[in-house]
Amino acid sequence: MEAISMKCPNCMGDVVPFGNGVYGRCTSCDSVFKLKDGEAGPAAGSEDYDDGDDEDEEEVFDFEQFFQDAYDEYVEDESDLSDAYFAERLEDNRSKVRAAVEHFGIDDDDADEVYCVVDTTIFGSCKVGFAVTVSGVYLVDEDGDSAFIDWDDYDECRIERDGGKVIIGGHPFIMSNDEAKIMARVMRDLQE
Repeated sequence: MEAISMKCPNCMGDVVPFGNGVYGRCTSCDSVFKLKDGEAGPAAGSEDYDDGDDEDEEEVFDFEQFFQDAYDEYVEDESDLSDAYFAERLEDNRSKVRAAVEHFGIDDDDADEVYCVVDTTIFGSCKVGFAVTVSGVYLVDEDGDSAFIDWDDYDECRIERDGGKVIIGGHPFIMSNDEAKIMARVMRDLQE
């Protein structure tokens, strides 16, 4: 098997695959790219081949798998996270989901499908932070402003990190430097 070297089109840095090789991240500028659409399937003409003409079928994003992959990729030790709850850490802290639903104004339809909660309050009350659901991102920022960003708007949303601050569409969230780095990457990956 031949090794393939991938270069970032933005800065020519090395691109490292993650998420089962579907995505790649530049080691220099942190840009994220979709490398492939999915796994190889049956060949055209075989009885198992699906030409994709089913109008009723819509591609469903697997949030649970995405956050598990992100956890495996970015979190070396659970103690690296103090404010962020996703993947295994969210499963062990279901009270965070209940608090996020209450304080972030999460709709009843989304309350059962929360995949990430970031609680940036000092005492863990979940009155400031954000939550990722199947419909979008619900948030209450450090200034007390509430917002909901659906996935169409989120794709165009600017995700920034300034030291220990993650800024999502102009809404700031303060956390440790290391955790801000992890969460900025995870939230940028969601845009892909």
